[in-house]
Amino acid sequence: MRQIKFRGLGNFDSHWYEGDLSCGNKPEIIKVDGFEVYPESVGQFTGLHDKNGTEIFEGDICRHGYENKYGKFYSNNVVVWVQKQCCFALSKRQGKINPYAKITEHTIKQKNIEVLGNIHENKELSITK
Repeated sequence: MRQIKFRGLGNFDSHWYEGDLSCGNKPEIIKVDGFEVYPESVGQFTGLHDKNGTEIFEGDICRHGYENKYGKFYSNNVVVWVQKQCCFALSKRQGKINPYAKITEHTIKQKNIEVLGNIHENKELSITK
């Protein structure tokens, strides 16, 4: 069974908190493991780990690669939740999902997926356009 947990960036200390998701006294207050976090920073754990054993969360920027007769190619993509397909996937742009980019244990091994950072702290990491 997949572990359900969330991650969020703390409002007061810019520390990442992992754990259960809850609402505070007001609807705009979101808490992870009892700590107030920025709502836009909250991402769910995919239940998967990258090639280095790092947990993969929604909002992470991942590099994946493939090789063909012309050489090795790498692309940076964002991990997103795709509601229509009920799965996590790699997206080149927000809202543009390749239907074959679902993240599974098989695709992590096949595409050599590695977490580089996240969209909240690492805006300098370029996303393929």
